[in-house]
Amino acid sequence: MNARSILAVAVVVAAVLLTSGCGTAIGEGVALIKGGQGSCFPTSPRYADPDLLVGYTNFQIGAMNDETGTVPAGFFDYASAQLQADLTDAGLGFAAGRTCVIEGDVVHFETEGLSAILLGPLEEIVVKARLVDADTGKVLARARCVGRIDARLTKGADKVAEGLGKAFAAWIEANHPVSAQ
Repeated sequence: MNARSILAVAVVVAAVLLTSGCGTAIGEGVALIKGGQGSCFPTSPRYADPDLLVGYTNFQIGAMNDETGTVPAGFFDYASAQLQADLTDAGLGFAAGRTCVIEGDVVHFETEGLSAILLGPLEEIVVKARLVDADTGKVLARARCVGRIDARLTKGADKVAEGLGKAFAAWIEANHPVSAQ
């Protein structure tokens, strides 16, 4: 190998080593701006129905059964605040009318632990959720909702709750005629 080849390899190696941290820094910055992430996976009905929540104008988080015993006190207050903010942004105000309550069972709650050391930062909550008519108690829909953070700068239960609130809001928006327009 001549000197030119060695120099070219050294330049490529240096460029890779210097820029490898940039992707992480950019990802962390984006995560800091976006906050917690939320996903919702409907189980019944399996697909969004824009007419499911016709007439419902109030949405709130109701009873959540913590099957894990690890959810911190006040967690669902953060999720409720995020839910209300997202629904207001979507044009679903909280006027007088029928109320839909989100109830559920927390089946998984994980804060930064061994998996964070091995796989990178990850905190999440999984809720088997139900949309319930507040007056009749009738279950309107079911889903698994996930709140998650996967960045070092957005740690904490409040950010996980923010992601769960976003998941709940997306579920409601997908099944409400106002947001479907």
